[in-house]
Amino acid sequence: MSVVFTTKSQMDMSQTEMDMSQTESDMSQTELDMSQTELDMSQTESDMSQIVYYDQLLWISAPTCMPSSASTF
Repeated sequence: MSVVFTTKSQMDMSQTEMDMSQTESDMSQTELDMSQTELDMSQTESDMSQIVYYDQLLWISAPTCMPSSASTF
């Protein structure tokens, strides 16, 4: 009878190890997702600085006789 309990206990432990591996795998996936998010945020910041730079460039190179509607910038 003791053997049956030991086997059952070993099976439970084996299942627990499998569950833990799954959890570790999920955590790795979460870390990957977070890295992707950080990359996306960096890209967004890069795009935003590009827009600001382009806007300033347009402002500098704009002719002096601008229509009044453009002054809302």
